[in-house]
Amino acid sequence: MVKEINPELKELGLILTMVDNTNHVKEVTEDLEENHYNILGRIDRSTVVRDSIMTKQAVFQSYPLHKTSTEYQEFVDNILKKIEE
Repeated sequence: MVKEINPELKELGLILTMVDNTNHVKEVTEDLEENHYNILGRIDRSTVVRDSIMTKQAVFQSYPLHKTSTEYQEFVDNILKKIEE
């Protein structure tokens, strides 16, 4: 739908958020990969995101060593790599 508004828009890929270890999430992820969607990152379901929102800070600030911060950093790194290509 966004491409209807801006046909010049280029798609870099997807970020999967609120990921958990359920069969449903695994099936959706497999389906996306089989259909050649570029997955730029996976962010697990975590309470630190909600906690960071409540304190009005980025996850990186509130929980710099948490797994979720690392996942977001990997996502950012993937986006920057894609932009450079």
